[in-house]
Amino acid sequence: MIRAFAATCSAVAIIGWAVSPVPGVGTARAEVAAAYTPAATVLTLEGGLVGVQHLVHFTPWQLQGSLCKSPNVCHPVDYLALPGDVYNEKGADLLQQAIAALPADGGPVTLFGHSEGGQVIYAALRRWAADPSTAPDPSRVSWVSIGNPENPFGGVVGKLGLKSTPRLPADTAYQGIEVIRQYDGWADFPSDPRNVLAVANAVVGALTIHPFYNNVNLDDPNNVRYTPDKPDGTPGNVTYVFVPNPRLPLIAGTGLLEPALDKILRPIIEAGYSRPGGVGTVGNAEAVPAAVSASSARVAKPASRARAAAAKAAKTTGQALSRIAKSRP
Repeated sequence: MIRAFAATCSAVAIIGWAVSPVPGVGTARAEVAAAYTPAATVLTLEGGLVGVQHLVHFTPWQLQGSLCKSPNVCHPVDYLALPGDVYNEKGADLLQQAIAALPADGGPVTLFGHSEGGQVIYAALRRWAADPSTAPDPSRVSWVSIGNPENPFGGVVGKLGLKSTPRLPADTAYQGIEVIRQYDGWADFPSDPRNVLAVANAVVGALTIHPFYNNVNLDDPNNVRYTPDKPDGTPGNVTYVFVPNPRLPLIAGTGLLEPALDKILRPIIEAGYSRPGGVGTVGNAEAVPAAVSASSARVAKPASRARAAAAKAAKTTGQALSRIAKSRP
């Protein structure tokens, strides 16, 4: 596991984010426990760049290059990124071999995949859930996925019903972070495919937003973090980080008309979405794996203070949204 980041999700208000509670799947976490762990070996997996994975590696530069900064060491796991489960499974084979080839010194290992690289990670997690006897130590291995088409809250694979079974085990033993940029058409596809504007915006975003997670800062207080509970009600191991996008891909480049068009179109587009959690809602303290920030860690508050923060944030969410709405040009 790489160095943990700490962030407090107070009553953040993001205009244009449609985020609604999802009964029975968990609560939004407000506090993040923080600790530094030793330097990690980071195994990177590229997206669907067929034919160039062995020549150019873009994933280490995503998330501002944070995961591959010293003292962490990044190593690419090259696989044939053709569409389909068979290639994801072959990638999972290579990933498992890469983990097995590392020194058995107990040092932390982080899997870092973009797009189809995240699907390869999911394939490995399904395999390890089905047969823990072949799985690496969950206390040693964590993961970070960005722009994953199979993520359960916006992935196009699930939204279009391309797969009938969950791609990410809800009770995975491996701590991980799933990063989703707003309007990334592969990872943040509309819940309502009948919303033509939302779909068109997502299609453009698949081309213009999806490849570029390089400037995403996971310490940005405007991000919305959501950690669902496991099916048995215990705290989950997967934290979803929703990264807001100030521009609609559909109207990017319209110049002076863009602010006015955004005011008109964004509410219509957002009506096609139903994201988990709740803007500004908070819950129990939650440890988030993955080292992605060089900023100093802040120690989480005790549970009682976390509950008080939750109540305060829930009370002020509407007020915060109103203030932001009024100040928006």
